Amino acid sequence: MCPYPGASAIEVEEGIVVKIEESLRGMEGIEKITSTSADNWGSVNVEISDGYDMNKAIQEIKETLLMLLIPIRLGQKNLLFLNNQCGTVV
Repeated sequence: MCPYPGASAIEVEEGIVVKIEESLRGMEGIEKITSTSADNWGSVNVEISDGYDMNKAIQEIKETLLMLLIPIRLGQKNLLFLNNQCGTVV
């Protein structure tokens, strides 16, 4: 989830969500990307392909997101990685 205080759903979509989706699109091991944009926040969910190394995928996603330029007004970036079988991973 990406908090973006004071932003409209469109600002969240264009300023954060689309940028995240584009940076992850085509990355090895990613099966599906879905997202939600709303006033003040956005969420991008990534499904990892069965059999792909989850730790490797998480590391690659983290590295990609940390390099991504996002608006300063976003504030603190919160990355939460979940695995349906393992609960919270990071």
